[in-house]
Amino acid sequence: MKKKIEELLRLAMKVQEKTSAYVSFETSNHGWECVVMIMDGFEINHGYDGWYEMDIFYPDERSEKEYQKAKEHLVRLLRKKRKVEMA
Repeated sequence: MKKKIEELLRLAMKVQEKTSAYVSFETSNHGWECVVMIMDGFEINHGYDGWYEMDIFYPDERSEKEYQKAKEHLVRLLRKKRKVEMA
């Protein structure tokens, strides 16, 4: 799971750099251990379009599904950005 979390961090950083989306990436050694929060476009009082919680130390099926959803969301934002740039 550690390599997957590192992959999410790299994707989150790319989204922060290349899009107007809001991405918060948190890790901890207590609690959920990793949380990725995404707003497709930052708006005050909008709420998150994605909230993904994963357990780094004791990964389970739920954590794997959350990882997949977070990765898909981040990749979708990057692809959307590329399409806008190409238009």
